[in-house]
Amino acid sequence: MDILNILSMFSSIIPLIAGIVVYRCLTKPLKILLILFVVGAVVELIGYYFLIKQTQSVWVFHVYTLLEFSLLVLVFSYWQKGRIRKWLRFSIGVFFLMWLAAKFSIEGVDEWDSYTGTFEGVFLIAVSAGTFFNLIGENLESLLYDSRFWVASAVLIYFSGTLLTFALSNTIAGSADYNLFKLTLFHPILNIISNLCYAGGFLCKSPRLTSG
Repeated sequence: MDILNILSMFSSIIPLIAGIVVYRCLTKPLKILLILFVVGAVVELIGYYFLIKQTQSVWVFHVYTLLEFSLLVLVFSYWQKGRIRKWLRFSIGVFFLMWLAAKFSIEGVDEWDSYTGTFEGVFLIAVSAGTFFNLIGENLESLLYDSRFWVASAVLIYFSGTLLTFALSNTIAGSADYNLFKLTLFHPILNIISNLCYAGGFLCKSPRLTSG
């Protein structure tokens, strides 16, 4: 299990490196997505630092939830048109207010953000599913060369697979129930798969991979 968690942690480097390598070929939404992985790397380092110091670091992941939601929704908004694009960007401000209110009411900074994290997951599942429907409607010859397919797949796989874990995160953290603990075993696996999909989203913009 420790090895799996280590692999999961280092898997986030794969899309980061992929995005940097093909940076000149990236569209604006993919450059925004790359920022998310830079932020993720910083959060991992901060979390590791606090782990060494044996101090509380859960609040760092509260901030990351806000940034992750904002950046991913912004990325998806570029792939939408008209009112949907405007509503997606408007939802970022709404989520910020919800997130801020939750910190002073139902979510303490010393506990996992199970409420806002669950809402984020449900919302992003709906957005990524909607993106898939748009792709199907476009009748593309090959989805494998479309970054929207890879990014939507990554989001759908990760958040749909870990939604229950997020919802029960505080219960799992305070429980010795093996059945609850087993829910956390899927997280590193899904994280690795989704990071590979994100890398595919970056690399499919490489001229070497798309030519011929």
